Amino acid sequence: MENIYAIVIGIGDYQDPGISKLKYTHADAKSFAELLTDPDRCGIPKDQIKVLLDEEANCYNIKDSISDWLFQNAAEDSTAIIFFAGHGGSEPSRRSGGADASDKYLLPWDTKLKNLYASAISCLTFNDLLDRVHIKRKVIFMDACYSGGVAKAGSRDLNIIENPYSTLEGQGTVVVAASQPNQKSWEIESYGHGIFTYHLLEALKGEADLDKNGEITIWEVIEYLKKTVPKSASQLVKETQVPYWRGEGFGDIRLTVDTRIIRELKLQQNKEYQEKRLKVLNLYQKIPQNYIDEALELIKKDQVALNPEETDIMKFLDLLLKGEITVEQYLRYKNVISSENMISKVEPINKEKPIQKEVKIDRSSEKPKDIKLKYCIKCGTEIKTNIRFCINCGASIKLN
Repeated sequence: MENIYAIVIGIGDYQDPGISKLKYTHADAKSFAELLTDPDRCGIPKDQIKVLLDEEANCYNIKDSISDWLFQNAAEDSTAIIFFAGHGGSEPSRRSGGADASDKYLLPWDTKLKNLYASAISCLTFNDLLDRVHIKRKVIFMDACYSGGVAKAGSRDLNIIENPYSTLEGQGTVVVAASQPNQKSWEIESYGHGIFTYHLLEALKGEADLDKNGEITIWEVIEYLKKTVPKSASQLVKETQVPYWRGEGFGDIRLTVDTRIIRELKLQQNKEYQEKRLKVLNLYQKIPQNYIDEALELIKKDQVALNPEETDIMKFLDLLLKGEITVEQYLRYKNVISSENMISKVEPINKEKPIQKEVKIDRSSEKPKDIKLKYCIKCGTEIKTNIRFCINCGASIKLN
């Protein structure tokens, strides 16, 4: 994870006494930073993380962390993670757009509530800061409200109609926010965190690992949050809170790993490989040497990297190694699979109209009439008696 840079911001006690305090933003930010530096999870070097709490998270430092520190250190192929836990705010728009228009802001520690335009960071400015950092992947987690700093106790959001996060998007950027723009987000004493951050931490620690491969990706995190955050909000505060997310411009992004699971998977894979290797070697003098060599190469490969012929052969090799077919059956199936893929090309007589000639192969010696297939030579499905075609793939099951 050496190619990840993170800025983690937590503000709970603002300089302006008119901005209400938040209880668990420090815990949110600290726990998030600790997870990112955990060598068994993400393992980001500590000098690649900026943590700004309360007065450290003033307007200048937040802008400087993005426009200078991140800009100077991250490479084009880096991933940037920005986490913000604190207040957001809104005030009537100073641009033309109607009397009901409002501008949205992230509130740094030194925000003056009476003039957000002068002292806070607008979503437009925040987006512009990120756009000027030329890296491919940006992930933004927002556990912030837009209540102007006077949120209902326990709430980190404001009932607004328009989407305050839409301007935080750019190419290669994913925004994941605590709630939909017309909902409130909540922090809970029993969790010691915001509901969103509590489940975000769970997700990154492994709960979101849907495919159990030891890696947590952004889309796995989003799927986990979509299930857990609404459930907790409904049970604990009897409110609706559904995380908001949007992303464009790239595929999946790996955020954290579970090194324990990865080590176990590697050991398991290595054990399986060694067992298969020994079984193949035990076939020496029972099958031709070139088949032994081919089998040793096949078991080394990633299964998804096998071509169609290799896939067919591998299915029957597995059956052989499990003792479900005999060596004689395997050799016959192997010959059939190989011969079905033997199409030779002759040199074209007319270069404008190349001629391909299919070579017909006499397989009578390979498929004795008294031999009946037990497994389909195409997909490996067990063959039922008195049928002419595989019930799984439809292939003909006749050997002659």
